[in-house]
Amino acid sequence: MRFKFIALLLGTITAVSLAAPMQVRAAGFNLLEGVNLTPQQKAEIARITQQSEAELENMLTPKQQSLYQAYKQNPTNKSDRTAFWASFTPEQKATLRADAQAMRSTMNTFYTPEQQKQINHNLQVMVSELKAENKLPKTFYLGFWQPTARINPHQPLEVKIFNQTNIPLQYGLTTDSAKTILPGTIADINYVSLPADVLIYPYLQDTSLKYEVNTVGNTAFVTVLRITSGTPEDGSLAINRTGAIYVY
Repeated sequence: MRFKFIALLLGTITAVSLAAPMQVRAAGFNLLEGVNLTPQQKAEIARITQQSEAELENMLTPKQQSLYQAYKQNPTNKSDRTAFWASFTPEQKATLRADAQAMRSTMNTFYTPEQQKQINHNLQVMVSELKAENKLPKTFYLGFWQPTARINPHQPLEVKIFNQTNIPLQYGLTTDSAKTILPGTIADINYVSLPADVLIYPYLQDTSLKYEVNTVGNTAFVTVLRITSGTPEDGSLAINRTGAIYVY
């Protein structure tokens, strides 16, 4: 799984702590500071890092390979990262975002509760410092693991998506084919069984999206907004078996 690159391309800071502590150190942080890893965990981190790089390179076009090489030479350069991410097709981005959903499940089992507690502490310190240096928006908050809303998992669930952008969007469950929702319109996803993962992403053009999630009864209303490029964006919605709704 492409954990390292999901983190750097999608802005999911927490993912870096799973498979790429060396990337964090290069940026002046070590998210694994004070975390006593077992030899097995260290070996798994090395394996995932190597596998993720190989998988990513296999999905790149020749032009993207060139952008990737420039990015690798200076991974902290925002313009190189932006150019690399902008070259991805909607389908490639959807693939990476789907992998991000698997990342959260992996993190829940990869580290012990004590290790997760230390990593979360390190994340809080890192984000505070980045905000102080104006390298993150003041509104950024940690926690794709924190639900934004909840529904009753024992009752029928419906998801309504309101496209409040000025561009067409692709949407759908990861188990189904994507559909198109036009600007200013509402799409319904009915008979949703849990757990469920919903992807919502731009159609044919690059832009950043933000989700606002509210629930009425057992209907989840997802308002999709367009935000400034470079701001941490949303790419998918996950609803687990307990009815907790996560956005990341």
